[in-house]
Amino acid sequence: FSVQHGAASKDQGEKWQSTRKLASTIFTKRNFQDLMRNAFIAKAHVLIEVLGQGGEKVDMQQKFFAFTMDSIMDIFFGRTVETLRDTHDEYAAAYDTAHRSLIEYAWG
Repeated sequence: FSVQHGAASKDQGEKWQSTRKLASTIFTKRNFQDLMRNAFIAKAHVLIEVLGQGGEKVDMQQKFFAFTMDSIMDIFFGRTVETLRDTHDEYAAAYDTAHRSLIEYAWG
């Protein structure tokens, strides 16, 4: 499993450079301080609330995945998702399936 980018790729890195340029406009200091920071703080409050309910064992890997999914859906798509509260989300489930399949393909 290998992906070539940069000068070694067929397009001499044009696609990678274009994608990198687009990503650099998203991950700016101002965006992080404003939009991303607020989203992460809001989701951290939800995580604390969920963990504060206590009484049961918690799968922290699943909660961290849900924290990440909820935050990214808010930041990138402006969509409120509540997988931290165990609310089913079709996109999150599809992403999880795709991610697990990729891991199994690459390292399975």
